[in-house]
Amino acid sequence: MRRLLVAAVAATVALSGCSATVTGSPAPTGASTNGGAVAATTDPVAWTDKVCGSLLPLQESLSTKPQFDQNDPAAAVKALSNFLGKSEASIDQALSGLDAAGPAPVANGDAAVTKIKSALTTIRTSFDQAKVALDKIDPNNVSELVTAL
Repeated sequence: MRRLLVAAVAATVALSGCSATVTGSPAPTGASTNGGAVAATTDPVAWTDKVCGSLLPLQESLSTKPQFDQNDPAAAVKALSNFLGKSEASIDQALSGLDAAGPAPVANGDAAVTKIKSALTTIRTSFDQAKVALDKIDPNNVSELVTAL
């Protein structure tokens, strides 16, 4: 559970970078996808919008906390497992969106995206490990359920 909380905090930190101001002037990009390759944009605002926009579904997913019924530990474990599964899917979507943003037209932009992707991959691994552990719990074993929660 501690790893899960650390991962969620790390995700919040990673997502907070999108509140920064980006300098530069919008430029026409004509960006399109050719044969799966992402065309580069020279517009720092458009690129930043793509990067930050790719993280929004994840931010929404992480801000929707699972609902726990204190009187039903089995349902609580299931709710947490569902939360982790949805969060994993949102991380996958964010990683795809970051790839789709293409190369950065701003200094250190590619390095920043690489760090975000690394953090998201680590978080996803932690979420997956927690979900696998939760899914193995016997819902009829109250002691095991309480220990896990």
